[in-house]
Amino acid sequence: GNNKAPLFSSREKTFSRFLFYKNFYGNEKTTVVCEGKTDIIYLRCAIKSLHKSYPSLVDKDGLANFEFFKYTRRTKYLLSLHGGTPYLSDFIKNYRENHSSYQAPGPKQPTIIILDNDDGLPKIIGSLQKEGQCRLVTSDGETTLNGISSLKNHSMYTSVVIYTFL
Repeated sequence: GNNKAPLFSSREKTFSRFLFYKNFYGNEKTTVVCEGKTDIIYLRCAIKSLHKSYPSLVDKDGLANFEFFKYTRRTKYLLSLHGGTPYLSDFIKNYRENHSSYQAPGPKQPTIIILDNDDGLPKIIGSLQKEGQCRLVTSDGETTLNGISSLKNHSMYTSVVIYTFL
């Protein structure tokens, strides 16, 4: 993955735990994590054009019924989470451990990671296979529990892998 986690001051450690809680544990809406900022733009456009066919994707104001996770310098430093496969691979590896540190009632909303089925995907496959409750869905609707080999048969332009935590 990317480098070792930085040694945080107690304030940074507390803030890091708060950010994880806010985005991935106490989130009031589903959190969607994409590989890059442009993915969010494409998905917003798709939702805007398809919301009549899929009304559950939007709220009463026509806005997405979930939150896109926004990458910043702060999230890169405090959560080691930024666009790209190495960061997302480490995020998946550490997700359960980070998640288990909270005593509050469990989350009601999932975290969904959307990955491109491209050359970067094999680098993340190891993390996906080690995750016990891995669920992969291709853009043509195929769902599988391990799914790794079948993904290689899909065109990278028509397939998206969706990885869900709850």
